[in-house]
Amino acid sequence: MDTHNYTDEDFYNRGMNAILDVLNRIEGLDQLIEQFAETALSVFACDRVFLLSPVDVEAEVFTIPVEAAKPQYLGASRAGINVPVTPEQRTLFKHLLKSDGVVLLDRAQLEPVHNETPAFKNSTIELPKSAILTALYPRIGKPWAVGLHQCTHERAWSEIEQKLFTDVALRLSETLSNRLLLRHLQDREETLKASAERLRMSQEITHAGTWDMTIATREMVWSDELFRLLGHTPGEVAPHYETFMKCIHPDDLERVLATIDAAAQDGGAYDMEHRLACSDETARTVRQTGRTYVDKDGKPYRLISVVQDITDQMQNESRLRMLLDLNKDAPSLSENEILARALDVGVAVTNSKIGYLHLVNEDQRTLKLSTWNEAARRLCSAAYDNHYPVDQAGVWADAVRFKRPVVHNDYPGLEEKKGYPEGHFPVTRHMGVPVMDSEKVRLIIGVGNKDADYTEHDLLQLQAVADDIQKIVMRRRADLALESQTQELQRAIKAAQSADRAKSEFLANMSHELRTPLNSIIGFSQLMELKTFGELSDKYGEYVHLITTSGQHLLETINQILDLSKIEAGKLELDREPTYINAIVAECIGILDALAIDNHVKVTNDLKDAHVLMVDPVRFKQVMFNIIGNAIKFTRDGKVRVFNDCDDQEHRILVSDTGVGMTPEQTEIALKPFQQAHGNAYARRAGGTGLGLSLTNKIMELHGGRMEIASQVDKGTVVRLILPADLEPAPDMMPDPTA
Repeated sequence: MDTHNYTDEDFYNRGMNAILDVLNRIEGLDQLIEQFAETALSVFACDRVFLLSPVDVEAEVFTIPVEAAKPQYLGASRAGINVPVTPEQRTLFKHLLKSDGVVLLDRAQLEPVHNETPAFKNSTIELPKSAILTALYPRIGKPWAVGLHQCTHERAWSEIEQKLFTDVALRLSETLSNRLLLRHLQDREETLKASAERLRMSQEITHAGTWDMTIATREMVWSDELFRLLGHTPGEVAPHYETFMKCIHPDDLERVLATIDAAAQDGGAYDMEHRLACSDETARTVRQTGRTYVDKDGKPYRLISVVQDITDQMQNESRLRMLLDLNKDAPSLSENEILARALDVGVAVTNSKIGYLHLVNEDQRTLKLSTWNEAARRLCSAAYDNHYPVDQAGVWADAVRFKRPVVHNDYPGLEEKKGYPEGHFPVTRHMGVPVMDSEKVRLIIGVGNKDADYTEHDLLQLQAVADDIQKIVMRRRADLALESQTQELQRAIKAAQSADRAKSEFLANMSHELRTPLNSIIGFSQLMELKTFGELSDKYGEYVHLITTSGQHLLETINQILDLSKIEAGKLELDREPTYINAIVAECIGILDALAIDNHVKVTNDLKDAHVLMVDPVRFKQVMFNIIGNAIKFTRDGKVRVFNDCDDQEHRILVSDTGVGMTPEQTEIALKPFQQAHGNAYARRAGGTGLGLSLTNKIMELHGGRMEIASQVDKGTVVRLILPADLEPAPDMMPDPTA
């Protein structure tokens, strides 16, 4: 609008009318301020019009919610809506809030704002040369501001322009108050609606309704979910106190009335469980939690209660409790008893009257009737066969055919059913579920004749029972199988132990019986070798020598068998005494010297210090003789070394050789009695019975020690004989080395 073409009065009237038209015509806040800015830009013929919010010296940022400007002088649309509040702008805000009218700014006054505001400083927004601003005071929220910018030249705002700007600001402030208040009320209404919807949804999910009662009048307000809990649609009945009490189960009514009346009279809170006798003839269990509110005089005036349906929770707890008891009792029950108990659980948790349980045979074409519940057996006089073909069964066997649960809430009205045999009890409702395993139905459990329709929760309850039945039965079968296997194993162990004892006794007896004549044979052959009874020919002398050596070898074998048998029978006892280990080793090496010479083996005794240990000298000599003898026997043109490595924990005697060595598998074989690590052919060349290492190992164990073997093929073997340190005798037990 060009102010030079009109008188001051015309300018004012035309400008005010244009602004009022916008303020009175447009309802929406966002559309209103946008249209106001565009109209003001035309009325005042300036370069930029803007609104600013909030005018708050404590704020970190302010917002330009709307702006109208000539294209070359766009401001907030380039810089962004939110602008940081600088110290200079805080000063300007204080000036605006203290001023009763308009604030006029020239270029010099605008320079500090230009220098500190990033948008102006970076030339994002063209700094005006003149500006006029005034504060707006809506009745809700912080103050706003409206301003005009002149960017093309320094402008002196006339008195009529300032008056129009002031009056327009007053009208805008009033309209802004109304629109902001309306938006606030709309927002609150939306918030309340959203809150109410969330409450409704939460009550629907948790099956919890509420009632709010004015105690003096007994007037009530019910939530929608409470109507549904009581078996009504919302608004179907008037929410009276008496109406609510009529829905309480008769057996619980007196207790509920007394609890609520006490809270209404004396104040306080309550928490109780009781049943509802709902209009659909089903009994639901609820938990009711109430609280009384008092007025300023402490007198109860209002009572609010939350009523939550806990029927499903109670059924879950009941099912788990009964199945837990069944699981505890299962080891003492037969499989049929387990199935019967489990069926009773399924009938109970679904509020049914009858129930059956069928096992499905592997062919999936026949059923084996396992059990009916007591009520079904009592009601039914019809003959039945334990094995029933699926293709002859009625709709109750659909759980097997379709491999899924089936529910028939109108069983009499089903057209595809095959009818009852004579003497069968009538069925009004039916539900059956299968237990699947590897795509096959293993069993089905069915219930029937609940007073009300079967629900999804009933189906979940019965399926949970069926699945648990399968687990309990399978676990019971596994326990029985394990028990049978354990008994069989125990019998086998006893038989093996008995056979082992018999073998040991046989070997001991046979060894004793063989040794007596063998000693005589060896004795007489030795006398013949000594020519005690006269000369022998060379041929007979050779034969006598063979008899002697063979007899001695056989006697050694028999002695080893006898020793091994005694150890296995637990009859070999050690005769311990302080013993010089060095002396035993030296004696064994001396005895084996001839064998070492024959095999071209150098034997070195590197034992350090004389060991005196509490051992059986005869048995320990047997150990050392076997180990050193084996080392020499399986070494050709090599070395055998005996040495020790002792500390505070153990005595270790080591025998190493450079012989043929063994693989790990051969080492394991060598420790078994009557086994030859290198095969029988090699054993025949080297000599031996295959008992030496096994016997040595057992003698070491009798002494509380152990034997360890480390061996490599073609590199040799190291045998470690390890004894505990506590085998050293007390000083007063040490033998006299000079004796």
